[in-house]
Amino acid sequence: QRAAAVLFIRDPEASVAETSQKIVQQLFGLTRIEAAMALSLANGSTIEETAENLGLKKNTARTYLRFIFNKTGVTRQTMLVRKLLGSVASLG
Repeated sequence: QRAAAVLFIRDPEASVAETSQKIVQQLFGLTRIEAAMALSLANGSTIEETAENLGLKKNTARTYLRFIFNKTGVTRQTMLVRKLLGSVASLG
């Protein structure tokens, strides 16, 4: 029962989306596009909406999603969302 503190330092010039994306990249070893996809899905977008917003074909987005699952150790989108929302990525 010792006291503890957490210090979170953030660049005020960086946007929240940019910060979150960098955190997700570092936490899970994702590429820029994989992190953007993961965050889009975690924010409630469908795979189709995410693909369109990122300028990807639907099949390409599905391939990236498999890479994301492999790197994060999940097998379903709901598990991915839960993992992202339960991580420090949500602090970004």
